[in-house]
Amino acid sequence: MGQRQASTRLRTLLALLFPALSIVACRSPVLHSADRPVVGIQTTKGRELGVTTEDGLLFLGRTASEGPAKALYFLGSAALIEAGDIHKLGGSIFELRLDVQLPTVPISFEPLQVGENLLMIGLDGEDEWQFSVSPVKNDVIFGSVLTYPSGFERKPEYVGAGVFRSTSRGYVLVGLLKGAALFDSGERYLLLAGLTELKRALMTPRKAVIERRVIYRPDGLRREARR
Repeated sequence: MGQRQASTRLRTLLALLFPALSIVACRSPVLHSADRPVVGIQTTKGRELGVTTEDGLLFLGRTASEGPAKALYFLGSAALIEAGDIHKLGGSIFELRLDVQLPTVPISFEPLQVGENLLMIGLDGEDEWQFSVSPVKNDVIFGSVLTYPSGFERKPEYVGAGVFRSTSRGYVLVGLLKGAALFDSGERYLLLAGLTELKRALMTPRKAVIERRVIYRPDGLRREARR
């Protein structure tokens, strides 16, 4: 491919912020609803998705990078809402700190293998959707690239959907959906905040001693919150 063709293809990397379209949703969750790790996040400027991991509730901060936010999560079949505060971890990853403990999944730091079967899970309101995706190699796009599944159409609030691999320990997180690449030729790919971004965020130095404050909640619970 010549330099002019490469330049043309680079200029066609569009829709990194997901233009609002509809979605054909898959309704039968693979992860048990009681262990559902994907949450909806409502910030002061919009909605996106995040994943509750053993290292915190992680998201991409596309709609807000600081301040208050609310998380829509599930305990069994019940949808609940909890308020929290946004904290930057490092790179492109942010954490929403809540006063309650939610079901979590581990993060996998094993490199993605071209063609391996992964599961992308997100929410549309309170409805869960999921699609099978696979890593692909692309010489034009820098970073982690996934297949664009048939039937998936983009919405701005789908940024941050979780991508998981199945292991002997169950499902583990490999990255967060951050955008799409569309080419004039008709090729389409999904872009992932994956191994590099997660490592950069979680290896950022944190306070050795975490300050805590006691919170007396309206529901009668007494909890300690991190600062």
